[in-house]
Amino acid sequence: MPEEYYNLFVEYKIMHYLIKLKIYPNLKGYSYIVQGIKILLDDSTKKKNIIKNIYEVLAKCFNTDAASVDSSLHHAIKICRKNNGLECYKKEIQGLDDGKLPTPREFLSSISFVIKRDLIKESKNFA
Repeated sequence: MPEEYYNLFVEYKIMHYLIKLKIYPNLKGYSYIVQGIKILLDDSTKKKNIIKNIYEVLAKCFNTDAASVDSSLHHAIKICRKNNGLECYKKEIQGLDDGKLPTPREFLSSISFVIKRDLIKESKNFA
C-alpha cells in the first residue's frame, strides 16, 4: 500500500471509529487517542508496555505528564459511555460485553488492532 494512501486510510479509520464511539475532537483525550493509535500501529512492540511507553511518549508529544494523559484518556472513555458509544465498542471493536468500562490500555490496544485488521484487508486491494 502506498505510504500516502496508508496515512490517509489510518486517519480516516481513526476518525471513523472515534465518531462512532462518540468521542469528539473537543476532548483533550481525543488527541491522545489519535496519536496513541498511530504510535501503536507504527510500533506494535509497545503494546506490551503500553502504560509505561505510550503514556510517556504521548506526554512528551503534548508537553504534559503521564498522569494528565491517563486522566484525559479515562475521561474520554467515560464520555464514550455517557454518550452510549460503548455499545459500538462492544459490538464492533472488542466483541465482548462484560459490563466493565475498558481501561485506556484495553481501549487503545483494541482500536489499534481493529484498524490494523482493516489495513490488512485494504492492502489486499493493492496486491
